[in-house]
Order: sequence, then structure tokens, then C-alpha cells
Amino acid sequence: MPQQGGAFWEPLQPAQREQLYRELGASEETLRRDVAAIRQWMALQPHLPQLDGTGLDVDHWLRMYLLRCKNSLERTKESLDVLLSGRTTIPEFFRQRDPTAPDVQGSFDTALIATMPRLTPEGYRVHYYAYPSADAKGFQVEALFRRCLMMGEILMRDDLPAGEIIVVDLANGNASRFRDFTLAMNLFSKFIRAGLKMYPVRLKNFYLINLPPFLSAVMTLLGTVMREKLYSRIIVDPTGCSELKKNIPLECVPGDYGGEGPTLREGNGMWRSLLAENKDWFLAQENIRTDESKRVGTSSFMDDIGCPGSFRTLAVD
Repeated sequence: MPQQGGAFWEPLQPAQREQLYRELGASEETLRRDVAAIRQWMALQPHLPQLDGTGLDVDHWLRMYLLRCKNSLERTKESLDVLLSGRTTIPEFFRQRDPTAPDVQGSFDTALIATMPRLTPEGYRVHYYAYPSADAKGFQVEALFRRCLMMGEILMRDDLPAGEIIVVDLANGNASRFRDFTLAMNLFSKFIRAGLKMYPVRLKNFYLINLPPFLSAVMTLLGTVMREKLYSRIIVDPTGCSELKKNIPLECVPGDYGGEGPTLREGNGMWRSLLAENKDWFLAQENIRTDESKRVGTSSFMDDIGCPGSFRTLAVD
């Protein structure tokens, strides 16, 4: 069995879970009913793959996915379809997903990503992204995106917070790194827009700290690929992490910033180990994708993110 990420992360406390269920209008009874309805819907879609026998606890996975989709059946169906279609139509993200491959391993050395094991009192999970140095040698945008989406898959499977906070530290985000992203603008747009659809999160805040002089260019780049609602949740602290430490408990702040949580390198190392231990699971998931030749109708979602003609509408119940 693959290593479960839940072994590293504090789960919601019973009172927090009950609060989440109240906010979403969910209960154990409705979740069982809706998971059964999603299974029935999937069985009627000729283009969708069979999930049983693929290494997934299907009922658990669908339950987690439903809750992350705000307990909406229609949103869950749409996001599942985009996720499974993306494995077919965006091969640069979903093929050769071996977390021990040299390019993916290299991404751990050139970009640090840490997930704090403790939740905030509201039940929010906090994730950090930073560069270990100003040296951009060896940095590969595509490998980073592939790694991030693998991490998203683990989170969808193993973690259910009440919301999520993302902190991006650009202290070492020099012009060379910014150029890498702008040159890969098509990939960046796909990553943001498709990724948020495939791996839905209840994003509470997005912090940008230690911003470089070309702040306006960074904000412009984000504004082109993020929905207005998400863009409005960006909190900018150009000189450090004072706002961060005002709003996030110290146990959810890495030691690098004077907090009590694991350092960025420790958190990054946890993800390196967790992805490697799930290698066989990831490779098996590569084959769980749509057969687009069996789909009916047309849709503009994949057209909008640069995959023309590859995604079609959901069949109606």
C-alpha cells in the first residue's frame, strides 16, 4: 500500500469536521447517497474509466472529492471529468509521472514546497513555496508543475481541511526565474486554470511575501490566469512576513520565518519521501484516463486553456 499523507498531517478535529459539514450541508447519510449517485453517473459515461481495482479506495476518494467540491454533485461531476480528461489531453503534466525521475527530483532541489502538519484553529491547511537560492540553474517549469499536480493528487486523496492558505516567498524570485515562467506562459496558464478545476481547494488567502522590484509584473502575470475571486484574496507583504505572522498561528509558520513549524527544507523533504513512496501508485494512475473517442458533445473548457477540440460536454443525467 502507498504511504498515506494523512500520517504527516493533523486531521480536522470532530468539532471542526462538524462545522465543515454544516457549512456544506453534508452529513454521513447524504455523503453515502451522493457517492453512490456519482458512481452511477460515471458508469453511464462511456468515455470515463473504471476506477475499481486501480489502487483507489473509490468510495473514500469520491467522498473527499465531493467535499472539496463544496458538496456539489454537479461541480464534482464536472471537476472529475476535467481531471480524468486532463490525463489524456495534457500529457506534459500527466505522463511519465515517476516521482523518482531525475527532472522531478531536481525540482525538489530548485523549489521548496512545504505543507504544515498542524491546522489553524479554523481548520485551514497552510502551504509554502520558496526558492532555496537566487541561482536558477537546473530549474524546469514543466517538472515543477508535474510535481505539484502529483502533490495535489495526494492531498485530494488523504487530506480534508476546512480551507487552505498558500504562501509564496519570492525573496529569491529574480528576473531569471520570472522569465522562465513567462516563456512557459501556455503551460503556466494550463497549470493554474486546469489545476484548480481538477484539484478544487477552498482557498482562504494567498500571501505573496518578500517581493522583488518587478512586483507589478508578477501581479499582472497572476491576474491573467487567476479568476477575479481568487485574485482578490492575494495579500501582499513586500518586505517580509509581518502580515503572515499576524494572521497565522506560529505552529503553522515554518522555522525559517520564526515560527514553530518544520523548516521549508524539512517540509520539502517530507514531500520528496511521500511522492517517492507512492511511485507505483502514481504510475498505475497514468492509465486511469478518458477515452475521448467515446465522448459525446463539445465543450469550451479545454479550448479555453489551450487544448482545442479535446474536451466535450458532460452527458446529462
